[in-house]
Amino acid sequence: MSAATMLVINRSPSNFNLVAVGWQVYPKMYDDDKTHLFIAWGDPTTKDWHISINGKEIGYYPASLFSNMTYVDQVMWGGKTINPRNTPSPPMGYGILPDGVLGHACYFKNLAFVNEFQKSQALTKDMGATVSTNRECYGASYHNGEIGLTLQFGGPGGGNCIA
Repeated sequence: MSAATMLVINRSPSNFNLVAVGWQVYPKMYDDDKTHLFIAWGDPTTKDWHISINGKEIGYYPASLFSNMTYVDQVMWGGKTINPRNTPSPPMGYGILPDGVLGHACYFKNLAFVNEFQKSQALTKDMGATVSTNRECYGASYHNGEIGLTLQFGGPGGGNCIA
C-alpha cells in the first residue's frame, strides 16, 4: 500500500482524536492498482469536520464520531507505505526521492490550516519538521517555488526497507 494523507489531530492526554483524508493505492483492499480517495477517523462528539476540494464540499466527518475535536493541536501531511513482514517495502508515489522539482515526487501544495480565529493561515517551513523512517528509502522536504510552499515526499522503497 502507498498513500498520501492529510491528518488533523487533537492529542489531549486523556482523549486522542484524529481525522484523515487522502489517496491510496492498495491492491489487496481494492483489487486493482488505481488511486482511491479514502477517509479515516479515530475516537467517537463535537463539531462536524468538512472536507472540500477547490472550495467544493465533498463530505464531512460528523460530530458524533469524536469526543474531543472542537480544536486540533497538530496538522500533518505526508505519505505512508505498508508491506508484508520480511518483504521489500514498495515505492511511495513516483518512487523518486524529493529533489525540489515538481512532478519528480509526490507533493502537497499551498499548505495552510484554519487558525483559532477561523482564518486560513499559510504554513511556513519553520512551523513543522519533516520525518522519514529510512532516508535511504523515503524522504520528505519543504520547497518554496512558483506555487508557494510545497511538501515533497516519496521514494523508491526496496530491499533496504524491509518491514
